[in-house]
Amino acid sequence: MHVFRVFEKISMNYKKITMLCISYIVLAVLLIGCGFKVKNNINLPRNLKTVCIQASNNDVRVVSDLKIILQNNGIKFVKNPKLADVTLVIVGHMYVKKWAVITGASEAGQYVRSDHLSFYIRNHRNKLLLPETKIFVVNKFYGNATNTLSIDAQTGKLATQVSWQLAYKIVQHLSKVKI
Repeated sequence: MHVFRVFEKISMNYKKITMLCISYIVLAVLLIGCGFKVKNNINLPRNLKTVCIQASNNDVRVVSDLKIILQNNGIKFVKNPKLADVTLVIVGHMYVKKWAVITGASEAGQYVRSDHLSFYIRNHRNKLLLPETKIFVVNKFYGNATNTLSIDAQTGKLATQVSWQLAYKIVQHLSKVKI
């Protein structure tokens, strides 16, 4: 008899949890249906609605990461600088990759990625809002004989991390601009 009561309690708890999950799903669908959006919490200027990004082709990774961050905060992108609230001009992007072998007990290797980016921000009247600003990010990866086969994957991850960090630094500067 005692065993049946245990199963009865488990099934009651399972039913409660199931009903709770279903009610959360229904609530989420109703909120989305009403136009509710979850946005990231970055303090951008209130009147910043559109952005134009001008960059060379080698900045594609940083620009795409920057677009993701800004789109998640409700910013739209335009190609014409005259239609944008601000124009972000990426002047230069340089990165340095270095693989150094450090001799030691485990023959450890060190991979260093350093990215430097310079940019400035103008408004739709071509007035300079932020003079040319230089930012940089440095990340390191340490490897040894057991994970040297995954160095290409690790360096790809490192490049992605550096790109996201650069994009967030640009957004931090963009949040300080007075439009």
